[in-house]
Amino acid sequence: MSELKDQHIAYLIEEEGREAIKIGFTSRYNATLRFSALQIGNWRELKVVGIWVYENERDARLAERIAKELLNSFKIRGEWFHISS
Repeated sequence: MSELKDQHIAYLIEEEGREAIKIGFTSRYNATLRFSALQIGNWRELKVVGIWVYENERDARLAERIAKELLNSFKIRGEWFHISS
């Protein structure tokens, strides 16, 4: 289990029917709990559409920050961004 605690994830989650994605970061150890918490708090179906695993938190947070900067002009609110099909 210790090797899981040493990995960190930058992720993309899509909100079905809204053309919105969430860009976020979590530790791999609690990634399932994080997704479950997001789903419970959202009445629309959520789907994981991208996962990038890093061995250190710094790199995962950097990937998250770069993705948010690249999509900043599409920001809806918080960590949610508008995408179009």
